[in-house]
Amino acid sequence: MNQKSYGVLLLSFSKHSHQRSFVPLFLDHPRTRIVAVADEPDIEPYLKDWNESWAQELGVPYIEDVSLALERSDVDVVSIGHEIERRATLILKCAGAGKHLWIDKFIGANIEECDTVVEGISRAGVKT
Repeated sequence: MNQKSYGVLLLSFSKHSHQRSFVPLFLDHPRTRIVAVADEPDIEPYLKDWNESWAQELGVPYIEDVSLALERSDVDVVSIGHEIERRATLILKCAGAGKHLWIDKFIGANIEECDTVVEGISRAGVKT
């Protein structure tokens, strides 16, 4: 049986996320492969350095534009490890692009953001 393999986009290596802990899991799973690391261009320099370092270590591109990264046909799942203040917006952007989600911790910074995320994911029909 030939089972589908899923391309994983790693969205940020925030110091408060567990993204770096997920990397070995994605690498070891026979049906996932990491295809890129991405983030927005207006992030803190230290975060950009971490993202670039992880992309280099993994041998994948670092993309400084989440929208461009979401256009890639090899991205099936987005692992979201961004700061909580930006997480809801990014989750909705990814779901709106039809990408399934692996979400680290909280889906929003407050109950209103969490409700909006749940509604957006439901409308998009993606898995989380």
